[in-house]
Amino acid sequence: MSLPTKHFDVLILGTGLAQSILSAALAKAGRSVLHVDSNDYYGGDCASLSLGELVDHVERTAESKKASSSTAWINFPSHVPEAAQEASRSPAAKIPEDLRKLDRHYSLSLSPSLLPASGEAIDVLVRSGVASYATFRLLESTTVYIPSATSASPSAVSQLRTVPCSKEDVFKDRALSLPDKRRIMKLLMNVAQASSVADVVESDAYEEPFLSYLQGKHGLSDAVAQTLAYGVALCSHPDEPTKEALTRAKQHLSGIGRFGNSSYLVGQYGGAGELAQSYCRAAAVYGAIYILGHELSDMKPAQGFERAQQGINGDSRAAETNQTSDGPTQSWDFGLKDLPEEGRLTADWVVGEPNTLTTLIPCQYDDDASVNATSQKPSLLTATPNAKSLEAIIVLDRPIALQNSPTSTNANETQGRSEITAAPLPPETALVVFPPASLVPHHGSAVTALMMGEGTFSCPKGQYVYYLSTNIASAAGPGAGREVFEATKRALCQLAASSTAESGTEASDWESRHERTDRPEEVVPLVECFRCSPTDSAIDLARYPRLVPVPSARHQASGAGKITNLSTWLDLATSQAESLFWTIEGVEKRQAAEKNVEARRRRRDPAEYVGRVGATEKDEADEDEQVVEFFQPKRTREEQDEEE
Repeated sequence: MSLPTKHFDVLILGTGLAQSILSAALAKAGRSVLHVDSNDYYGGDCASLSLGELVDHVERTAESKKASSSTAWINFPSHVPEAAQEASRSPAAKIPEDLRKLDRHYSLSLSPSLLPASGEAIDVLVRSGVASYATFRLLESTTVYIPSATSASPSAVSQLRTVPCSKEDVFKDRALSLPDKRRIMKLLMNVAQASSVADVVESDAYEEPFLSYLQGKHGLSDAVAQTLAYGVALCSHPDEPTKEALTRAKQHLSGIGRFGNSSYLVGQYGGAGELAQSYCRAAAVYGAIYILGHELSDMKPAQGFERAQQGINGDSRAAETNQTSDGPTQSWDFGLKDLPEEGRLTADWVVGEPNTLTTLIPCQYDDDASVNATSQKPSLLTATPNAKSLEAIIVLDRPIALQNSPTSTNANETQGRSEITAAPLPPETALVVFPPASLVPHHGSAVTALMMGEGTFSCPKGQYVYYLSTNIASAAGPGAGREVFEATKRALCQLAASSTAESGTEASDWESRHERTDRPEEVVPLVECFRCSPTDSAIDLARYPRLVPVPSARHQASGAGKITNLSTWLDLATSQAESLFWTIEGVEKRQAAEKNVEARRRRRDPAEYVGRVGATEKDEADEDEQVVEFFQPKRTREEQDEEE
């Protein structure tokens, strides 16, 4: 290959979601972008992988430098006798032949996600045009697992409480008493109609645990409060502050009805990985250059490093713009491993994951006379893990038996089949939330299980993928993650036991394995993949100009050492990308873009500004056509006619 230029405005390392969104935005804004990923697939830590690629990923993770603090293995229980399963759990497990034949039918996500129907991520998807590359399904059901002390039934379906999605759901739920229905409706209506959380709760209650707020302020029972806290607000632990929980609850309610009777969309082909690839496709359309399967051989500052350092340390305005008044701006010089024919390349900005950047930057630059020889390697990422993220994948031959919401979108309708002529089809997507301590008494975080079926193109016909997510406290013992995983797996298999295994041509080879005599009464997973790794925090950006670390939106520790919420990390990644975009473009351009947006709003809704100070025709005509925006929307036909 031969690159068309030796210098780029921005070098982006890794094709994670935030980097991919940034790449598309910069390329559309006219920046020259070189996007490099050492993997031969898109998505980084949120990639969607085939079964074979997942096995390879687990093996690489176990062999990496993080292996001392991370645990990863994969296993195929339905193909291994129970007595030999412990020994079969290996990072390099061999895929059984009948599953290998279906390898390309899997699209397994490394970072499961829910896309809020109302939020920044969906807005940018539409505004950028990337939504036309991606496909989604509605989240058909959300349930909360309520342990029952009296029920020992293997199915335990009665332990799943359906989360009401609408006013109709609340009043048709026979499990709720009339007083509870009134209290729930009063709370949900107040949250939905409020312009902000401050209109719902007083500021002195912001830090009060949400469960306590629901039980004390609104008089809800423990079971109902847990349903709202973990099913609507998707809280991760019982001490979640009321302000954070109500913010998510408001987003949940505002999304209902936008695309259907659900607050969330589930991305097909694995979700976040497909979105990252779609943004990369859009970036390539606008001229970004991609190099996969390669990494940088080295990287060092180019000319002007000392002057740039002085500017950063001594001039606050220079620090904001990464420029100096007496010399050239900082740029970076780098080479590509295994591509020596490309020679040395340069970039004004470098964006990448903290671990990648820390590995590339040498401790000092004695060979560069322009650099102070005492310069020390910066600490871009402080190794102070607050928690561990547990993300596991389980593949079963059947769904969980769920009681659909009375007003939820019926699976038969989506398939064009009448309820009169066909039996109800199981949901293709569902979320089961296991509240803290519901499975393991000392585990203080909720466990989410996101189910995705054949209709999401995540697995072959007749199979269902369950993505388990939770966080493990730093004070927990070394076996805590494994204990939570085993308990959740047992609960899922028990919940699925009352469902019937689906038959199909693709499943015929393996479904008979569940009739084995050694465990005839159990539902045995076809695949189980366990990954438990630390989350990192404390990022220092000040030491080098124009070097921008991008922590993982999914795995960056937040709050009290918790991994990012399943329903919010796509919005967080989008916000990260926009923040990085304006870091590169500059504060002045951001202010001009905000003025542009305001001008468009006035033009589209002039009645809103009639009679108000500043709503003049001149102001509406002041929009600068050359202003750079974060995915500037296309002009409508009416706007084009007005300009003509």
